[in-house]
Amino acid sequence: MRASNVAGSANSNTATVTVNSSVVPPYDFWKAAIFTTAEAADPLISGPTADPDGDGVSNQNEFIYGTAPKVPGTVPNAAVSFQEIKFPLISQPPPQQERAI
Repeated sequence: MRASNVAGSANSNTATVTVNSSVVPPYDFWKAAIFTTAEAADPLISGPTADPDGDGVSNQNEFIYGTAPKVPGTVPNAAVSFQEIKFPLISQPPPQQERAI
């Protein structure tokens, strides 16, 4: 895997992703900006698992994708792509079975 940021890049077998909350506002801050006071107080409308626009995308995912939770059918602004993923093949002999003689 190759990881890059403004400081440079590196190849690694593992990666840790850290989200800086000063860049991505926490869910509660987003909720207060998107929903009215009454909507924000109702978890069936503004809770993380709620889907007030009925488009099949939860509020938590709308927050992550940067889409509008009260507008059905908005398209996520996120994309994930992989160039190549390799898994080592570990071969083990089959377990031996006992046979009666």
